[in-house]
Amino acid sequence: MNEFEDFTIGKVSMIIDDIINGEADKEDAQQLLNYVAHQKKNNLPVPKMLDDFLKESHEQFLLQNKSHAQAVGLKKSRGRPNAKHELILLVADVLENILQHNLKEEAVRITSRKFYKAPSSIKEIFDKYKHDALHVVKLKIVLNGFSLEAFDFSLLDKYF
Repeated sequence: MNEFEDFTIGKVSMIIDDIINGEADKEDAQQLLNYVAHQKKNNLPVPKMLDDFLKESHEQFLLQNKSHAQAVGLKKSRGRPNAKHELILLVADVLENILQHNLKEEAVRITSRKFYKAPSSIKEIFDKYKHDALHVVKLKIVLNGFSLEAFDFSLLDKYF
């Protein structure tokens, strides 16, 4: 029996949620990283949600001036989070949803549920941060190994 046999998708999800909400214990975050190392070392699959979390953590490291330890929950961030970065990421999520052929209203609703923010709040900040958010979206596309030419940015023309 290995130490990760009881590591269920539910447990992985709970630890990720705790990290995102800033409530994770350092030991839980470390166990999550050890689990990833174990899976990769033994050529076993890593759950998609965990893989997505690691990609987002890397983006936080690059875009939000967080250390790797802070991004994966091994170290608490100090002070208040930078609200501007949070708002840019929120608007970037709206733009990503529009690029998936959603109308702006639907994209705002999807982002609203994801970030637990009122759609009216998202609409208010959209115009202020949309240019910065577009740069974030393009960076995410490239970081995920895609070509910018593969995306139809004309879907965003009416918003810029």
